[in-house]
Amino acid sequence: MATVNQEYIDTVKNAQATMKAIQSELGAIALVEIRKEALLAAYKAEEQKVQETSTKIREEYGDGTLDLESGEFTPAETAEVVEE
Repeated sequence: MATVNQEYIDTVKNAQATMKAIQSELGAIALVEIRKEALLAAYKAEEQKVQETSTKIREEYGDGTLDLESGEFTPAETAEVVEE
């Protein structure tokens, strides 16, 4: 039985260790991508809630401004058309 040159063995071991590290990092990146997609979906759902609620407020109170801290709604001033 022949003994393989230690340099070859070290090269293969180092390459395998590097490959394992790369695989781990690729796995982490894949998990981040999955999390990113979930966060984007959650963001869109919350954005939709804001849109729907804003529409309900506008339908019930008309155009205006809502102070989210106090809950006070200030109707928008409508410009009067002056006919000559």
